[in-house]
Amino acid sequence: MIENDGYFNICKESDLVENKGKRFIFNDIEIAVFKYNNKIYALNNFCPHQLSSVLYKGFIEDGFITCPLHGWQFNLADGFIKGGKNGVKSYDVKIENGNVFINITEKKYSW
Repeated sequence: MIENDGYFNICKESDLVENKGKRFIFNDIEIAVFKYNNKIYALNNFCPHQLSSVLYKGFIEDGFITCPLHGWQFNLADGFIKGGKNGVKSYDVKIENGNVFINITEKKYSW
């Protein structure tokens, strides 16, 4: 995987299917990458309920991914659990020349 300004190339945009997740492992971090409404999102793949590595298999609806084992819902944009702030790590994504790049550091918020 190629590094570009702190971002790592994880796949081609064409490898992703609308409303589906795909799992990638990078530097021992499991990342779930989703394509929803023609945007790409990246979250840590582990549901915190029982540390199950399954979020990439979840159901996407209204901008949330639902854990297929426990039903917990996480916002694709920020990883927050539905109705709260805690959840899973989310990662910045950028697309360049049809390639998906992910910054595996946590997003920084300004509040």
